[in-house]
Amino acid sequence: MGKLACMQASSPQERGFVLFITLVTLVMLTISGLAMMRVLGSGVTAAGNIAFREAAVRASDLAVEDARAWLLTMSGTYLQEDHPEDGYYATAQTDTFSPSTYDWTDDAKTRQYIVGSNDTFSGYKMYYVTHRMAVTAGYPCSNQAAHCMFPINASSAGTTAGTTQSGGSGYMTFISGSTGLVYYRITVKVVGPRYNNRFVQVFMY
Repeated sequence: MGKLACMQASSPQERGFVLFITLVTLVMLTISGLAMMRVLGSGVTAAGNIAFREAAVRASDLAVEDARAWLLTMSGTYLQEDHPEDGYYATAQTDTFSPSTYDWTDDAKTRQYIVGSNDTFSGYKMYYVTHRMAVTAGYPCSNQAAHCMFPINASSAGTTAGTTQSGGSGYMTFISGSTGLVYYRITVKVVGPRYNNRFVQVFMY
């Protein structure tokens, strides 16, 4: 007579333990997957931010060049006074101007560089303001009352660029003669396609 094989069924306690281990393993795998996705997402975000900063600096060159061209077309008398509608101020406003709190969308206080549809930086918006680096408005920088900041090579001695005196600056003083060079500060706000912002400041004379 053949023998019947008997199979011993697992107890309810053993089945519960296996289910618990399975659930713990599943939770661990889920957490690991989420952590990996977060790390990858942070890397992509960081790379995107770096790319935007580099592109924003290049885009700001367009606004800086626009501001420079505008300055060259304005008379010295015009530049002695504030003209907010042109985004221009005859003083440095060191105590009142802050790029992060300035109302860049107000057309009566700033200028916008319009990017063409076929431009390399299509989708970017650039706003800028220009400050004459002076303490007092209403005077040319050849007048001591203006207290302008100027390159050391623009002194009354007529020192030209490239000498041992170039590269410095004078402040709280004045330039003798109407042909002296004056520092202007151009502040540009670049708004990217994803509405991320970047500020760039340039000094020129």
